[in-house]
Amino acid sequence: MTDLNLVLNINSLCDHRQDLDEQKKNRAELSSKLDDITLKVNEQRRESLDLSQTLKELNQRFNSLYENPQINSLKNDNSTEKTKIDNETRLFLHIPSLDLRQEECIGQGGFADIYCGTWISHDHCVAIKVIRIQNLTDDIRKEFLNEIATMRSIRYDHILTVFGVCIEPGYNALVVEYMKLGSLFEVLQKKNPILSWNNRWSIVLQITKGILIIYI
Repeated sequence: MTDLNLVLNINSLCDHRQDLDEQKKNRAELSSKLDDITLKVNEQRRESLDLSQTLKELNQRFNSLYENPQINSLKNDNSTEKTKIDNETRLFLHIPSLDLRQEECIGQGGFADIYCGTWISHDHCVAIKVIRIQNLTDDIRKEFLNEIATMRSIRYDHILTVFGVCIEPGYNALVVEYMKLGSLFEVLQKKNPILSWNNRWSIVLQITKGILIIYI
C-alpha cells in the first residue's frame, strides 16, 4: 500500500512539473506575441505619422500654387497699395510664403536673418533671407526691391542666383541659391585648410568676372 502511495505521489509531482513547464512555455509564447504586437503597433503609428506629414506637405504644395489671400484682396482693391504691389511684383518672381519652409538659421545680418530652407513646389534647397520687419523703412524697401530686380536679371556662374522674393503683410524674404560651404567671407576666415595659391587666384578671377558682368 505504501508503494502505491509513493508511485502516486511521484506521478503527481511529475504532472505538476510538466504543468509548470507548459505554463512557462505559454508565458514565453505570449510574451513573444505581445512584443510582436507592440512592434506592429509602433510601425503603424510611424506610418500614420509619415502619412500625416506627407499629407501636410502635399497640402502645403497645393496651397503654394496660390498667392497669399491678403495679397489677392489687395490686388482686387482699386487702391494705391494695389498699384504698389502690381509694380513691385513685375520686377521679380513672387514666391508665396506657403511655398517656403524655413529650417536652420545659418546667419544674421544688420537687418535680416538667413535660413537654410526648401522651395517646396520645386523641391529645391535654398537660402531664405528674412528681413526684420521693424527695420524695414521705405528707403530700405526700395533699395531691397531694386537690388532684387537687378540681381534677378543676371544669370552667371560666379554670381549668386536670386530665385525670387516673398513680399506679404508681415513677411518679407529674399530666396537665393544655397551655398553649402557658406559665404566667401566665411571661407576666407577659416585657418584650416589653408587655401592654395591656385585656389586664391581662382577666387580673385571669379570675383573679377562677376564684377564685370554686373557693371558692364
